[in-house]
Amino acid sequence: MIQRGARVIASTGTMPYLDHVALANPDGTHVLVLTNRAGLEMQVPCRFANSELQVTLPANSVVTLLW
Repeated sequence: MIQRGARVIASTGTMPYLDHVALANPDGTHVLVLTNRAGLEMQVPCRFANSELQVTLPANSVVTLLW
């Protein structure tokens, strides 16, 4: 969940039809919001600090990840 007072932090990526924004919450947790604008499912690799995961985004979807 994005908390009141969250700060936008840098995120990078070059996948077409994928929008992303990363935020740091005041309590120290981090949020990544991914938007798949493609009409197809996408496999998206996500990395943060020492963590890495592969996320499956349904077509035309918005997904929120919390670390």
